[in-house]
Amino acid sequence: MEKNEPTKRPEEAAAAKDRCFGATNFPLRPLLEEIPALAECGADYLELTLDVPQVLPQMVLQQKQEINAALKQWHLDLPVAHMPVFVWTADFYENIRRASVDNILEALEGAARLDVEGIVLHPSYLLGATALAKERGERLAMKSLEEIITRATEVELAVYLENMFPRTNYLVEAEDFVPVLEAFPQLQLTLDVGHAHIGTRQNRAFAFLERWADRIGHVHLSDNTGKEDQHLPLGVGAVPLEAILRELKRTGYSGRFTVEVFSPDRDYLKLSLQKARILWTRV
Repeated sequence: MEKNEPTKRPEEAAAAKDRCFGATNFPLRPLLEEIPALAECGADYLELTLDVPQVLPQMVLQQKQEINAALKQWHLDLPVAHMPVFVWTADFYENIRRASVDNILEALEGAARLDVEGIVLHPSYLLGATALAKERGERLAMKSLEEIITRATEVELAVYLENMFPRTNYLVEAEDFVPVLEAFPQLQLTLDVGHAHIGTRQNRAFAFLERWADRIGHVHLSDNTGKEDQHLPLGVGAVPLEAILRELKRTGYSGRFTVEVFSPDRDYLKLSLQKARILWTRV
């Protein structure tokens, strides 16, 4: 075995035959450093976060050959990319909304050139003035989403829209998604169990599974105490992960799980990936 080649995981063959447990890069770090780090933690795949400052689409495409070589060396798949997070696709200032949509479209085009299967997308945030005139903000959010989905369909990328948390004022509860999912029948959901736990006594994941099980195509796993999106290691917070996974399996879910644990000490990501595999096998 080469010195820099990742070791094989004995639990992988039994518990992750479909290579369905992945992790996301931290965009403040160079991607070529993140790939071996995530592989050594035991990730089967990379959910590529295309975002500022170190992983802009143009930067990734300039390094495409080196990135593909690193993914091959470290046995990491690249099935999905996460679109930019800190953008304002429902802003009342049209130049800001337009620039935000264009940044997502640029990332989408980059993802397509990297041959991913789909993209993960945060809904628009209704903050500031858009929170005060929410109906108008929602119309702008739908306008932006339509443009993004249209382009994704043209380049044959699935779109997985995430559920958010109360502070964002948009697409938080399962019922909030009715007009969106009715308007876009090709749209799928990313069920973020951490987001679903914020500001509620009952994790919203159960309501999403009851209402939208057939539209959930991707899952994000992390833990928190219910107050904010802390991205804690699995089992450290209060998210009822085992119960959620049991219900998810009951619905017949067979997709991927991205473990979003951003602790500076990567051992916690490694442990969380191991825990996710064990729980999914056990439930």
